[in-house]
Amino acid sequence: MDKHQLLYEWAKRTVKASESGDLSHLFTSTNVPFDQWMAENKEYLEDLADKLIGFQIIKNEEEYRHWYTPPEIYDLDLCVFIDMNVPKDQLVKQFRKLLTKHHPGKVGRPKHKTYSDFEWCEISGKTTLDTLELMLKIYDLRETTSLRLWQIAEKLKMNPSQATTKTDTHDELVDKKAILSSTVSRYLQWANKLMKNLEEGRFPKYR
Repeated sequence: MDKHQLLYEWAKRTVKASESGDLSHLFTSTNVPFDQWMAENKEYLEDLADKLIGFQIIKNEEEYRHWYTPPEIYDLDLCVFIDMNVPKDQLVKQFRKLLTKHHPGKVGRPKHKTYSDFEWCEISGKTTLDTLELMLKIYDLRETTSLRLWQIAEKLKMNPSQATTKTDTHDELVDKKAILSSTVSRYLQWANKLMKNLEEGRFPKYR
């Protein structure tokens, strides 16, 4: 699955598991096929980080006139001068003070609400997508079957080296089941955190 399909699947489960059962502040109902849901929400699910311009180097007066807007007209831009001769650590400190004064909004969120409440969190490649998909399978098995935690791990072949065998001694079985159960338990904890964060508009944040 890609990140949009995973969002759709997790949103369906979040609605069912949450107390409010409502994610309408983020996107439309997931009680429709994925393609339809995606078409309805595509403009809100784009990576806003790719569109937002946090910094812009102004090379000449013409570019300055292009980018600068008086604060009485538009107060979301801030025009600053940076002396590159100042040590980097000092610039960082000064910039933090600048943000504290001029950007008092919540970290990671714009001060003024100009976009959907939904926010993509960083996805670091296929490994994370695979983790999210495995987490989904584990969550579904836990919710829809009576399998024990270690049985879920074995069913999904999560840790083949710890798979139980008929030749295992009692102590070996106990140790293997404990390891497998611990692994599945950790994924379920992540799943619960992921859904809680999704309710607040952040995905896929689970740690």
